[in-house]
Amino acid sequence: MLTIEGAVSLYIIVVLYERTLSASATCRSLLNQISLTRQDTIVVYDNSPISDLGSVPNSWEVITDSGNGGLAKAYNYAISQAKAKNFRWVLLLDQDTDLPSDFLVTTHEVLAATDPNTDIVAVVPIVRCGNRQVSPMIPLLGREIPFQMQNVVEPKWLTAINSGTCLRVAFIEGIGGFCEHFWLDYLDHWLFKIINNQGKSVYISDAVLKHDLSVANMNSGLTPQRYKNVLAAERHFTNNFLPAPFRFVLVPRLLARALKHLILTHDKQLGRLMVGAAFVQFAYLLRSLRPKSPNVRGTH
Repeated sequence: MLTIEGAVSLYIIVVLYERTLSASATCRSLLNQISLTRQDTIVVYDNSPISDLGSVPNSWEVITDSGNGGLAKAYNYAISQAKAKNFRWVLLLDQDTDLPSDFLVTTHEVLAATDPNTDIVAVVPIVRCGNRQVSPMIPLLGREIPFQMQNVVEPKWLTAINSGTCLRVAFIEGIGGFCEHFWLDYLDHWLFKIINNQGKSVYISDAVLKHDLSVANMNSGLTPQRYKNVLAAERHFTNNFLPAPFRFVLVPRLLARALKHLILTHDKQLGRLMVGAAFVQFAYLLRSLRPKSPNVRGTH
């Protein structure tokens, strides 16, 4: 394996759940990288109830969390360890990301150029699920569209998936770490909204990754409980971190999604969950529009 002398070192964390290393597209493609600096650290964070990773390279570290604290806990662990070991950047990876063999070469080259600019706090690749770009995306009212440019610094609000994202450790420390309310779903949406709120920028590289994004595929076999978690996280993010118009648009978006799901998959159970989420959101909006009762204090 080649090395890049003088490169910005990376603390790389791969979060697994009930997956062996050999069954993880991410771990397999990490082993095939053509470049890794001597200072880079790879940590496998296993959230499985019973860890069964199979053969692990001697240079990789393993952390087990049978309680499954989700992505947020794993990422906060990575940030704390990276800070303690003087890493300036953390690379986040999920278990189902196929990295091109030159991904780390490209990432190190980008970091060498962007590290001096402290306004850039995230470096993201282009991520595709099948033939569709799923990251980065430009959030619009009611929909998202792919961000089309590469090798650019973007100061405006965009969103990207966690896997493949490099983050400046000092920035994450400065915002108090990852929000553990979003223990799995919508953590990436929260992160990039906070980046925008703080007036920081994102660099979009020309690296292209392939990722199996289960929530993007209506035929992926997502369980009802898993989808309940997705819907709850979506409502929490929308109602607490987005402007009011996004909260109102969520109702028709959920209903349209339910109709599309029923037409494409005929899965009535998940369709009912989406309709139910729309009614929950509608009730929330009604409560938020009610005039608040004045706080009348008693007289003495």
